[in-house]
Amino acid sequence: MNCKTFKAPLLVAVLSLAVLLSSALPALCGGWVFGVRPGSTVESAYFGPNMGTVVPFVGLDFLGVSLTVEDADVSASMYVPSFGARVYLNSNTTSGAVVPYIQGAFMKSFASVDLGEGTADIENAIGDLLSFYGISVAFGAEYFFAERFSLGGEYGLRYFKTSADVSVDLDVLDEPISVDSNLEAAYRASYAGVSLNFHF
Repeated sequence: MNCKTFKAPLLVAVLSLAVLLSSALPALCGGWVFGVRPGSTVESAYFGPNMGTVVPFVGLDFLGVSLTVEDADVSASMYVPSFGARVYLNSNTTSGAVVPYIQGAFMKSFASVDLGEGTADIENAIGDLLSFYGISVAFGAEYFFAERFSLGGEYGLRYFKTSADVSVDLDVLDEPISVDSNLEAAYRASYAGVSLNFHF
């Protein structure tokens, strides 16, 4: 993998699908929903059509870091598009209503790592490890404190998985040895969050 390309074709395909859906769905839906989750690193915002009790949504998160060590610049960045659906258990969105929901989402990160000259193998290995797949499932409720504005709270589970091929060159008893290995990592955690949502 060349990390500096951000795996551009797949990222372009995901974003193109999101644009296509956003232009084709207005005729089928009864409005839109936009929400933000303060403090969340992934799934921090979402946007989608309101199709009655179902809201399919897309989101895009970004994370970047840079570091200067003497004369060397080190940087890494990640784009994390996501898509999923929220299913409301009733359709009452009048002021004062509490609407429970269940939700599921899929996300994929695209990482770019730059460690300087002559570090392509290490960059690719780190970039592969940062390029994860993830899913989340959650349940929660929205309290409509006004007709189109709601405050939500949810509890859910997230699962991320990633892998990388790592090649290490060693010098053992003056003999060069190359060790190839495949690393796999998985992360599972529960989370809780609040959201501010606008139905329009």
